[in-house]
Amino acid sequence: MKRSTILFISIFLLVVVLISQIYCLSHQYSELKDDGYIINQSGVIRGSIQRISKFVLADKECKDQIQKVDKLINNFIEESDRYKHKGYSKNFLNYVDSLRKTWKNLKTSIKNYKTIQTSANFELFWHNSEKAWAKANKMVLQAQLYSEQKMVFFRTVIAIIGLNLVFVFFIGFLINKYVRKELEFIASYDGLTNALNRTSFSTIIQKEISHSNRYETSLSLIILDIDFFKKINDTFGHQTGDKVLKELSGLIQSTVRESDYFFRIGGEEFALLLPNTSTKNAIDSARRLRKKTEENNFSQIEKLTLSLGLTEYMKEENSDSFIKRADTALYKAKENGRNRVVIV
Repeated sequence: MKRSTILFISIFLLVVVLISQIYCLSHQYSELKDDGYIINQSGVIRGSIQRISKFVLADKECKDQIQKVDKLINNFIEESDRYKHKGYSKNFLNYVDSLRKTWKNLKTSIKNYKTIQTSANFELFWHNSEKAWAKANKMVLQAQLYSEQKMVFFRTVIAIIGLNLVFVFFIGFLINKYVRKELEFIASYDGLTNALNRTSFSTIIQKEISHSNRYETSLSLIILDIDFFKKINDTFGHQTGDKVLKELSGLIQSTVRESDYFFRIGGEEFALLLPNTSTKNAIDSARRLRKKTEENNFSQIEKLTLSLGLTEYMKEENSDSFIKRADTALYKAKENGRNRVVIV
């Protein structure tokens, strides 16, 4: 599988995971808001029971507070199914039911105490008051505990989303880098042979000429052509011709130095630009390449020969005259019988 495919699949999966995590986070946030409401209402019940007890002791009217607690407890009972759906523990729902019963007893003891203020009625009222407050307090603590557990999960999801975002940006960076590299390759290289293309030839030869003029270094150019390549295409077909071009390119690239530039400048025409190379050394490279090609067994056609034209750059000349001399040398190699190196 290509690296680009792997990168695109990776970022797609990460985005899918990220979307699902954001959805989960949104759902958790909604539940935390509900938890806040539940904790708040439980706290109101707890505070109201304490306030009612003080009002009773001070012989004040507390009918509104009692109705308020009735309403809140009834709301909890009515929405017990919703709390189960939200995953609240059975303990919490048991506390709600237990509070309801204790609250009922407390209301009865309040009524009895207000009617007949005996020590027995007071003790029963106070006992039921403490018990109801304790039940309400447990409801608050239980709701807080469950909410804190969900908060830990909420923070964990946020951290994971943060990591996923880092991964998404990192893979996006890799994809961008890969795409730019591919575009640069397409713009600079021949798609069939992986040799530098003619556009690169024009750019690089100008650069190397400037370098040669500035630092007074030698620069040689070899232009080479496959002998009787048209005959190969006519006899074996263009697909075989393309295979020959690819095989020859691989052979040339394995022969030249890393510092040399290898170009495809036409159909079966190639060029080698050799920085810091005099005519003498360039001749050796050209002859070695000619011999290696002649001795190589190519698939389907077996044998192949090259004609090579070579020249060395002359100080302060332009690229056109430099290339023209190499072309002239190649023409002479063809004219003199092919499969040879000619120097101009």
